[in-house]
Amino acid sequence: MAALLAGDPEQAVTSLAAVWQHTVREGVADPGAFPVAGDLAEALAETGRLGEAAQVIGRLAGLAAAEQHPWGLATADRAAAVIALAGGYDDAAAAQLAGAAGAYRALGAGWEAARALLVLGRAQRRAKNGPRARETLAAARAGSSSWGARAGPRRRPPSWTASLAAAPRRAGG
Repeated sequence: MAALLAGDPEQAVTSLAAVWQHTVREGVADPGAFPVAGDLAEALAETGRLGEAAQVIGRLAGLAAAEQHPWGLATADRAAAVIALAGGYDDAAAAQLAGAAGAYRALGAGWEAARALLVLGRAQRRAKNGPRARETLAAARAGSSSWGARAGPRRRPPSWTASLAAAPRRAGG
């Protein structure tokens, strides 16, 4: 996941696919046991491999539905929305991504909620919807702050938190 957050989706695919293939080969049916599916789908989408991403999401969604796994269901929604938004802005995909962020918040998964909102805000910005993008990115930034995604005295902040800090300015805020 570090490679994905650092902006290297090809490396993320390589790393995450190995874990994903292991879960498939071994018949792991718990979506939370090796939680790489959503990140792998996102990395595949960023590299233009939408068909492969859809296969990963299909398996995740099926497993999550069978287990009624709340995190798995939210992650399947997030990943499906990421793929839909890769083809351009879509209101239904944006609503699905916002819904996933809400589901993550309800689970106490602020990290995942902030990431979902970051993806949504970036999509809104690409669609030239500056006011909405500013609002979404500010919510992502506030959410990331609530669980401590800040730099320590000798550490740099994670690259995606730096992206959150700069995002409202890039969205015209």
